[in-house]
Amino acid sequence: MKKQEAFQAILGEWMKLPESKRNSEDKAGRFALGIMQDRPELTDFKAPGDNYLHIKAFLCRQLGRTKQKVKE
Repeated sequence: MKKQEAFQAILGEWMKLPESKRNSEDKAGRFALGIMQDRPELTDFKAPGDNYLHIKAFLCRQLGRTKQKVKE
């Protein structure tokens, strides 16, 4: 699976959670760990370094975008 495809699938899973479970970087990290364990097929993309860190960083960027939209 390509990285972008994986991230879109992971984002879909993330967005299924209630907002209260996806409103902090800590929760993004826990979710990323869960995805690594529960849905390994979404984490087999090729990227330098640790895929967990790539997933967590992606979710944190999404979290920042969501918070920015709320302020507007």
